[in-house]
Amino acid sequence: MSAPGAGTGSATAADLNGGGGATGSKLIGAVFTFQDAAGKNIDITVGATYSALSAGAATVKSLDDLNTVLSEAGLSVTASLTAANGIDVHLDQ
Repeated sequence: MSAPGAGTGSATAADLNGGGGATGSKLIGAVFTFQDAAGKNIDITVGATYSALSAGAATVKSLDDLNTVLSEAGLSVTASLTAANGIDVHLDQ
């Protein structure tokens, strides 16, 4: 993951950006990099607008977007929001 932003706002499951701007959440612009089974990098950025997985990259705004992209990439993980406005990723068993 890239370094967290300086935002002080709260992320929600519907808006990981926490409203965006200077008072948005610390997740604004965060990039999560995963590797698929073939060793290809999958880069997922937290941004203002959803963009589907294409050429190994996607932008997500909500937790549902994030879990959709993880599934589309064939990754057996699920993401959840923490109380501290972070994201936990868990292996699906």
